Amino acid sequence: MITTIAALLIGAAILAAFSLWIFTYLRSQRSSRPRFAVPPVYTKHAKERMLERQVQQHHIEEVLAKPSRQIPDRDNDSVRLEAQIDGRILKVWVVAEPWITAKAATVKTTAWADVVQTFQIPAGQTGIVIGVGGSSIRQIEAASKARISIGRTGMVTVSAGCAASVEKAKQMIFRVVDRAHGAGPSGYRAA
Repeated sequence: MITTIAALLIGAAILAAFSLWIFTYLRSQRSSRPRFAVPPVYTKHAKERMLERQVQQHHIEEVLAKPSRQIPDRDNDSVRLEAQIDGRILKVWVVAEPWITAKAATVKTTAWADVVQTFQIPAGQTGIVIGVGGSSIRQIEAASKARISIGRTGMVTVSAGCAASVEKAKQMIFRVVDRAHGAGPSGYRAA
């Protein structure tokens, strides 16, 4: 009799431990972000913008599943969701009704955001980076496919459609500054 009770208690303890492990495992797999039971609904405008901007449906679903930012857009009765996809920021506007609790998100429109980085170079080097008549900066912009703005104080703003273009422009600017100094790799850092 005692061995039967002991066996039942051991069996119950094993079952409880296994149940707790399953519960913990399943809970760790569940994201805090919404999982939609049905695919998102796309407005006509959203479909047109996706085609125009080469946004794929799986990109939209990635943003909906794990947005890095959620910004209410009260003027347009929307919520703007953002996430980094392949080195670019994708913005997705969804209908503002509590989109997290909706069965399906209604996608209103999409847009790729520019990646922007600001950093400092010595103020005395801005002319060398810009070049005669802007020739040097135009060459860097053409080679990197980035837009560059340099202030008189040496504050540089680089923007492009992807992080790789921004980084290429930044490295090219640092090379120009380094050549002007006759030094090795630049020690200037992003602001």
